[in-house]
Amino acid sequence: MAKKKKRSRAASAKKGFSFTLSTQNKIILGSLLILFSIALFFSFASFYFTWQADQSLLTEFADRNEQAENLLNKFGASVSHFFMYKGFGLASFILPFLLCLTGLYLFLGLEKKGLLSKWIWGLVFLIWTSIALGFFAFEQPLLGGLVGYEMNDFLQDYTGKIGVFLLLLFVLTVILVRLFRFSPQGMADFLRNKVKSVKTEFKQSKQGDTIILEPEKEEVQPIPDPYTHKEDIPVIKQEINTTNGELPATEPPADTDIQMEVEAVQEEKEETDILADKLVEDFGEFDPTLELGNYKF
Repeated sequence: MAKKKKRSRAASAKKGFSFTLSTQNKIILGSLLILFSIALFFSFASFYFTWQADQSLLTEFADRNEQAENLLNKFGASVSHFFMYKGFGLASFILPFLLCLTGLYLFLGLEKKGLLSKWIWGLVFLIWTSIALGFFAFEQPLLGGLVGYEMNDFLQDYTGKIGVFLLLLFVLTVILVRLFRFSPQGMADFLRNKVKSVKTEFKQSKQGDTIILEPEKEEVQPIPDPYTHKEDIPVIKQEINTTNGELPATEPPADTDIQMEVEAVQEEKEETDILADKLVEDFGEFDPTLELGNYKF
C-alpha cells in the first residue's frame, strides 16, 4: 500500500508540473521583454555618439565615481559595446525588434504560431546584414561590427570579393523568396498593374481637362462726334451781293411777348406784433399829450 501511495504522488507531481505560463505571468514577462528591448534600442543608438568617451570606462564598471555618457550609463555602454563593437554592428538593432515582438505576443496573449520562424529569419537577416556592411563599408568597421568584419575577411580569403558578393546576392534572394514571397512573375504583374493604373489616370486626367477657348475680342473703333471737333464743324459762309457789295439783309427775329407776373410776398407777423395790434384794437392808439398834465419842471 505504501508503494502505491508513493507512485500515485509521483505521478500526480509529474502531471501537475508544466511549462505553460499563466495569463499573469505572460503579461509580466511580455512587459519585461518590451521594456528591455526599448532599453537596448536607446543604448545602441547612443553608442555611435559616445563610444569613444565610454571606451575607457568599460573596465571600471564597479566604480561608482565614474559615469558614462551613454543614455543608460554604464549598463548601456557595456551592452552596446558588446553587441555593436564586438558583435554585429548596425545589424544589432534587429535584436531589440525581435525581443519587442516576442513581448507583444506574450503581453497580448497572441498565438505563438510563426514566432519561431520570425526569430530564425531575423537571425539570418542579422548575420547577412553584418557581413554585407562589412563588405560594402570595409573602411568603417563599426557599421558591420567585429563579426561582420572578420566574417568578410575570412570569406574573401577563400572566395575573393566577387565570391563574397555573389554569396550575399544569393542569400538576399533566398530571404526575399522565402520571407517576402518574391517571384519574377509577381514582380512582372506588379509592374503591369502599375503601368495600367498610370495609363488610366492619364486618360481620365486628359478627358477631364477641358480647354476653353475665349473668342477674340474685336477692337471697336470709336465713331467721332461731328460736333465735338472744330475741324468737323461746317463753316457757314454768307453770300455777298456782287452787285452792291453789301451783305444781304437778315430778317430780325420775331419779338415774343412774354408776360411775367410778380406776386407780393406776405410776411408772417411775429407774436409780439400780433399782441400789439390786439392792444391797439382794444384800447386805441397811445396819446402822448395825456401825460403833460403830470409833468413838473
